[in-house]
Amino acid sequence: MMKALGVATAAIAGGGLLFLSLQPSGQSSTPNPYRLSQAVVRKPFIRSAPRVTVRTIATNLGDPWDLAPLAKADFGVVDRAGGRLLRVNGTGTIRVITRRLQEPLGVVNLRGVFYVSNSPNASPGQEIVRVTLQGVRTRIANNVCTWRLSPDGAGNILAPNRCAQTVMKITPTGQITTVFEDPRFRLGGMTDVAAQGSNFILPVGTTNALWRATPPTSLTGIVFGLAPVSVAILGNDYITTDTNGAVYRITPGGAVTSLVTGLSGPKGVIVRGSNIFVVDSGRNGQLLRITP
Repeated sequence: MMKALGVATAAIAGGGLLFLSLQPSGQSSTPNPYRLSQAVVRKPFIRSAPRVTVRTIATNLGDPWDLAPLAKADFGVVDRAGGRLLRVNGTGTIRVITRRLQEPLGVVNLRGVFYVSNSPNASPGQEIVRVTLQGVRTRIANNVCTWRLSPDGAGNILAPNRCAQTVMKITPTGQITTVFEDPRFRLGGMTDVAAQGSNFILPVGTTNALWRATPPTSLTGIVFGLAPVSVAILGNDYITTDTNGAVYRITPGGAVTSLVTGLSGPKGVIVRGSNIFVVDSGRNGQLLRITP
């Protein structure tokens, strides 16, 4: 049963969030970042990486929103506005795998087969479609309301459910299981998810924050004051793209290092070895390799 709210207290949380937290009447005032009555987000201190190499691998990708690694140095890239799934190799050669998708937002590769979140009715990622390298398409799941997709390391798909505000596990045959749901916090702004051990790392736009979710119900803020849209794991750290045109490296303790700035619209990000790969939807669509 929900208790009546009472005293409002202000505090600075780690990672740069100033919040007012409503505490139950008669209880001690401990700041609670899960129930924000009002929030003023202050950017964290951002360091600059001393040496970073950025190379453009491919251009003319249209409106790329996500990417997935393929064998050797190849990638699968979804072109949201163009409705295409593309294969891009390490020298920048582009081949169309399939056309006439409707606003594809995410892609993941499982054992040489792509899975794409597609939006046939103008709803975010309403269906999951399996696409072979030959372009054969099969719908495996409906009404998932997702965005970018990630592998879970065990042959399944991880997906943020923006409507139910949960993290889903989807098998290659389309069976859906909820693997995280926090009853204290609304995750409607999730745009990606990445697995790190037993945890999930979640960029959430509604709070301008990066969160660590530990099933079944634990949610911890990593850093506040950014606007992350995609996330990947590099060692123990997190690589995020940001709506301000930057790519950041963030430690588990919330320290932020700027790797790249000045991009037009960085979207999906993945890590291969020590290299970071980002699709930038500006400037007619680019695939970039970043070596920190």
